[in-house]
Amino acid sequence: MKNLLKIASIIGLSVITQTAYSAAVTDTFETGDTLTAEKLNNIKAAVNDNDTRVDSISSCTVAQGADSASITCSTANGDVSIASVSDGATATGTTEGDMQYWDGSGWVVVPAATANAKALSFCGGVPTWTLDGCYNIGDRGPAGGFVFYVTDGGLHGLEAAPVDQSEGSVWGCDGDNVAGAGDTDIGTGAQNTDAIVSFGCNGGSPDAALAATGYELSGYSDWFLPSKDELNMMYHELADTDNNDTNSGVGDAGNLGGFASNSYWSSSQGSSGSAWSQYFDDGHQSGNGHKVYPLRVRAVRAF
Repeated sequence: MKNLLKIASIIGLSVITQTAYSAAVTDTFETGDTLTAEKLNNIKAAVNDNDTRVDSISSCTVAQGADSASITCSTANGDVSIASVSDGATATGTTEGDMQYWDGSGWVVVPAATANAKALSFCGGVPTWTLDGCYNIGDRGPAGGFVFYVTDGGLHGLEAAPVDQSEGSVWGCDGDNVAGAGDTDIGTGAQNTDAIVSFGCNGGSPDAALAATGYELSGYSDWFLPSKDELNMMYHELADTDNNDTNSGVGDAGNLGGFASNSYWSSSQGSSGSAWSQYFDDGHQSGNGHKVYPLRVRAVRAF
C-alpha cells in the first residue's frame, strides 16, 4: 500500500476509492488523507466478510496506469479489485437537482428536472426526466396523436394527428419552385412546411401546408406537413401495422391511425408542378402528383 500511496503522490491522483461490494465499507480517500492500516483492514474485512465470492486473500498486486492505480488481490475465487486510485475526473452538475449515473465507463450528469417533468424514466437505458415517460411506436404521444417514430430510446420522436386535417386540399404553389421545400428525409417535414407557408406562392394558396399548421390538439399547435420519408414511415407504422401492404380504410385491423385508403400529401416538393404523395391503400409513393390535385392531409409534430 505504501507503493500505491507513492504512486498517487507521483502522478497527482486525487481520489482513492475502494471497489463497491454489497454491504461493503465505502470509504473514499482524498489526496492528502492518511490511508491507515486500520482502513486497509476495513476494506479487506469488508470483502472477506460480506462478499460471498471471496473466501480469503492470499496476495495483492499494485498496478499503475497513466492516470490511475489499483490494488488487485488473489483469492480462492479468483482475482478481485480491492481499491483504486483515479484522477478524480467526474461529470459536474451546474444546476440544483443535477444527478449523476454510471454509464459503464464514466459518470454522466442527469440534468435537473424541468418544471413540468413528472417522472424519472429510463429511456434507452439512460435515466431521463420526462413528462409521461418514454414512448414506443403506436403509443399515444404527448399531444394525443399516434407515435410512429422514436429516437433517444423513446424520449423524442414524431406523432401523427389522430384525425385528418383535410379530406381534399391542393398542395398549391403550382408552377412555383419553392426554395427549401425539396427535402425528403425524416426530420425535414417541419422545415419544408415553413418554406412552403412563407414562400409567397403565385400559383395558388398552399392549402395542404396551411391545413397542417392550423391544427391544434391538447394545447399543441406546432404541427406540420410530413416529408416524403416521414409520410412513408407513418404509413408503415400506423396504417399497415399487419405488414400486408394493404389498408382498406378505417375498419382495417392493421390501420391503427384510422387513415383513409386514399392519397395523402407530403411536404416534399418534386418539381415546380409536382410534389410527393403516398397512396394509403398500398403504400405506393409518387413524385408526380400535380400540385393542384386535392389530396388528404394528416399533420405530424415532433416531441
